[in-house]
Amino acid sequence: MKRISAVTAVLAAFIVLCFAGTAYAQENWVSVQLDYNLYGHVWNTDTGAFGGLGVPYCAPTATINSFRFLEKSNPLIYGTTLTGGDANIVASRNALAVQMNTIINAGTTDKDWWEGKVDWIEARKPGITIYSGMVAPGVNFALWKYNQWLTNAYPTWDWLWTQLNNKEDVELKINPGSETAHALTLTSLKFNDLDSDGIWDLLEPRKIDYLDPNNPTQLFESDLFLNEFGALKFNWHNNGFNNPTDVFISMAFRESVPEPSTIIVLACGLVSLFGQRRRRV
Repeated sequence: MKRISAVTAVLAAFIVLCFAGTAYAQENWVSVQLDYNLYGHVWNTDTGAFGGLGVPYCAPTATINSFRFLEKSNPLIYGTTLTGGDANIVASRNALAVQMNTIINAGTTDKDWWEGKVDWIEARKPGITIYSGMVAPGVNFALWKYNQWLTNAYPTWDWLWTQLNNKEDVELKINPGSETAHALTLTSLKFNDLDSDGIWDLLEPRKIDYLDPNNPTQLFESDLFLNEFGALKFNWHNNGFNNPTDVFISMAFRESVPEPSTIIVLACGLVSLFGQRRRRV
């Protein structure tokens, strides 16, 4: 009996260690999180604040909140040229809604969202910003301006992770089934790195968090999955006051400045050109 007890004790200890290792692995979360405080926090209301009347301005609102992040992350490049700063950001949102042809009873079309966003930046800081986007399969953007920067595919985990990892701002279009589509600002992705290889692998749990113009006072986090069409899906908190809704990400746009190395190369080129001109004089 003593012998059996000893064997049982060893097995029990082995099981405990295994489960302890598993528990540790389950908490091995890797994340790329952008600073919530750098974003704009305009509400999707006529006043841009809590308590105002709701308006279908989610696309220009999510975008202007992204623009504030772009400014604060790159103050020497943009200053407050995109939003007018915190004091004028609501007025800028309203002007951006006009730029995007946002209609009170219908919202913003995908084409007007994309073109309006790029036009807005290029009118204020031309030739500096880099753009790209992923648009759901089946959407024909052949006649859109700036379509050379778009790809016909559902936004992928790798693409979104890369943008956040490079500290770029990203706007998302989500589709909650038969309901009206909505716009969000992506702020974070994370995954449970069970094998500790630093790369997301199949079956490793994933999460998303985002800034919702329907309630920009906090970040909302949800588990992230794939739907039957291969699109990323999650449970949208629907501003925290309504029942959560299952949605999928059908479109994503991003804007950013060139990598520091690219800026240095451009700067060196300008200095060299300036020097040559001085020598010629």
